[in-house]
Amino acid sequence: MTSIEQAREQARVLEDAIALARAKHEDAEPRALAAYLESLVDELLAVRARIDAELGLSADPAPAASLWLRLRGGRVGDGRAPVHVVGKMLEALQRGTRQVAAFIELGTAVVHRIPKEIDLEASLDMLAFAKGSARIAVAPAVPQLRVHEPEPLADKALQQLVAAAVWAEGEGSDKTLDDLFPDVMVRRQVLSRIRDMAPGPRSDYAEVEFRGPVVAPVAQREAVIVTARGSSHASSFLRRHSQERVTYGGQLVAIDIEKEVFDLRHKHRRIRCHIPPTLHDAAKGAIESFVEVEGVGTFQRGEELPRRVAVSALRALTMEERARLR
Repeated sequence: MTSIEQAREQARVLEDAIALARAKHEDAEPRALAAYLESLVDELLAVRARIDAELGLSADPAPAASLWLRLRGGRVGDGRAPVHVVGKMLEALQRGTRQVAAFIELGTAVVHRIPKEIDLEASLDMLAFAKGSARIAVAPAVPQLRVHEPEPLADKALQQLVAAAVWAEGEGSDKTLDDLFPDVMVRRQVLSRIRDMAPGPRSDYAEVEFRGPVVAPVAQREAVIVTARGSSHASSFLRRHSQERVTYGGQLVAIDIEKEVFDLRHKHRRIRCHIPPTLHDAAKGAIESFVEVEGVGTFQRGEELPRRVAVSALRALTMEERARLR
């Protein structure tokens, strides 16, 4: 018997074993059955890949992929996954890639409207949805636009997201995260995206694996696996940092001049500003003007902008600074 015939026979035995187990445990809870069959399914996929290699077929349907996502456990398995799970995962990955790309290019986080050229350059395509506990391949949607750069902007941003995933699952220190993302807002953006992608206590999957060319440079290994621990660590950081020193520019708006209540119109959001009596006269004189406020911001866990800022300093923006507001 040739090696390919042996592999085909092994695949047939595994397929029969999986079918028998499904028939025997057809009333079992889907998550428990998926976990029970996972090792058999993985072995079957490995045998099929060996057969493809013997036949000269590509075992990788997306050789140009920058990143492979693999969901495992729960309701995910045998090349299947609930649509809403895949949709949420890809949406979080795309949003995070664009947010990090904007920070790389501009040096500051962008909450609402990412510049069109960055949005395009950081867009992702799904190349393949392959068998194997739901494997999804993604790559930059447009070719490398800057020939002087060693890699596409989207790949740079994906690397930063992987670095955040490594930090979260490894329960890294606050200082390590501060060094990775020194900007308060982009730090909150990235951790929110990790929470979106990592499984929670009631998720339909148990873990997500990141693998591909963008992983090794930042993780020093071929794959990064994120479990509920990563989500918990990211959430814990956001809870502990519900108050942080912030600086924002925008237009100062009076809500109630008698009660001396002010808002800062920052981009497309309003931030309530609690201004101390020593700065009331300066604030009243700056109503409808563009200013920068500095102070302690209070955040909700999943939000990237604070609900309110206890202002300690206020100054007028120059024309150049106004032009840079995004």
